[in-house]
Amino acid sequence: MPSDFKRVFDGDLAAAGIPKTDAQGRTLDIHCLRHTFATLLARNGTSPAVAQKLMRHSDIRLTMNLYTHLDLADAATAVAALPAICTGSVPWRFLWACRRRRTLLTA
Repeated sequence: MPSDFKRVFDGDLAAAGIPKTDAQGRTLDIHCLRHTFATLLARNGTSPAVAQKLMRHSDIRLTMNLYTHLDLADAATAVAALPAICTGSVPWRFLWACRRRRTLLTA
């Protein structure tokens, strides 16, 4: 990374009143922004393949396993977004298609 880029970033942090190092001793740098970018993409529903391309990674595992940081709250949000089968909000033809496909695959 060019030193000018680092200098400008550090100056922007100072101008915004954001400390370079927090109370736990963690240092904020340009690379942290890449982790944040990947995590925000995932939290907002961007497909892993699109995130990989935006991150310019050659391997999707790098994007998903190293740069994307999701927690249990993210998993709970994803599950809560699923349509509720018991309330009838999932069309029966969709459920039938899934059952039919499974039968065809296992037969």
